[in-house]
Amino acid sequence: MSRLNRKHQGFTLIELVVTMVVMGIMVMGIAGFIELGTKGYADTVDRQALQNQARFVVERMTREIRHSVPNSFTVSDDGHCVSFYPIKYAGAYVVLPVSGGDPFRFVTVSAEPTVGSLNGLNLVINPSAPDDLDTANSKSIPLSGVVKLNDSSGNETPIYSTETESDFDAGNVTNSVGNRLYIYKEKVQYCISGPIITRQEDNGNPAQIGQDVASGSFNDGTDSGSASLSRSGLVHMSFLFQRGDEQSQYDDDVQVLNVP
Repeated sequence: MSRLNRKHQGFTLIELVVTMVVMGIMVMGIAGFIELGTKGYADTVDRQALQNQARFVVERMTREIRHSVPNSFTVSDDGHCVSFYPIKYAGAYVVLPVSGGDPFRFVTVSAEPTVGSLNGLNLVINPSAPDDLDTANSKSIPLSGVVKLNDSSGNETPIYSTETESDFDAGNVTNSVGNRLYIYKEKVQYCISGPIITRQEDNGNPAQIGQDVASGSFNDGTDSGSASLSRSGLVHMSFLFQRGDEQSQYDDDVQVLNVP
């Protein structure tokens, strides 16, 4: 009896085959589950990286556009480029000079720069179009000989005076309702060039600030279909970022916070 019992303690060939098939199915299922989890994690990382980059690019442009000289925007290249003048200093004045002999005095409210940092910059009052910020136009005044005034006791005041008062003689400079003025220097241009976005200052080399752009455009309201943008001081930006199968669409209306 003991010999007979020992013969029945092993596995039959069929049992071994069935066991191997079941184990193979389990291994394939576990491998597929691990692959699915790994792919899901990789997709999440790609999606997060794409959205982080898109948010960085949009936020950088938004901040710079908001704090720019009003009415300084120009959209070109079929909506693929937008240029404007960022504000270095904002300020106020009392009166405009009525003749070349009258001094032009002003204060800055965003910061109190040194006179050396003001010389060589440009000042504009009540700009109504991008052409008003060209130094060849009398609405834009190159600053030179800027000094700070002293009070009766000889103490320095926050009031600046400039020797460029003769530039007001052409008569094209009109008063601002709030006596506001803006001081600026370099023109900044953002462009969508294929899958990348670049930023350029004046005639410098374009620097890449973003990539993975499937499509995009700028609109400042100069076209007849979006006149409300121009009246409201808005710049519309539309971008589609794509990396693989992941897409992120951004549409934003950026309002210029400054008024002439």
